[in-house]
Amino acid sequence: MSKDDSILIIKFKTKKIDKYIYIVLYVQAIENFTDIDWTKWYLSNVNMALWNFTKNFKKSLKIAKKMYIKCYKPEYGIKFINTNVDFQEIDGTIVDSPLVGSPKNIKLIHFRTKYPKVCSNENGQLEIKNLEEIFIYK
Repeated sequence: MSKDDSILIIKFKTKKIDKYIYIVLYVQAIENFTDIDWTKWYLSNVNMALWNFTKNFKKSLKIAKKMYIKCYKPEYGIKFINTNVDFQEIDGTIVDSPLVGSPKNIKLIHFRTKYPKVCSNENGQLEIKNLEEIFIYK
């Protein structure tokens, strides 16, 4: 039986700070993330809707590499999805970490709206890129 797992780097736009934001996840069934509605559901309902992020692409690659080793080399490797969506349009905000014992300067993305679980593909497919494609077409 296959693990069907991978490391996923998701790229969001942000108008507020005029940069991109990257969230790195260890996931199974990566094909679900090609549907933006399903991605919104996942980010707003899993992990208390709180996510670490980085504004630096190279840093997201370093995080993904460490996760790749820590997760015993996932079956499908490291993948990348550019959502072309502003995370604030899906009710994401940058907040101070509310978690007990976390350092005071830690910032997280919190998705306040709980989206329903759907998998409709009505908004079009997002493209999953292999890590090699990122370096070629960046």
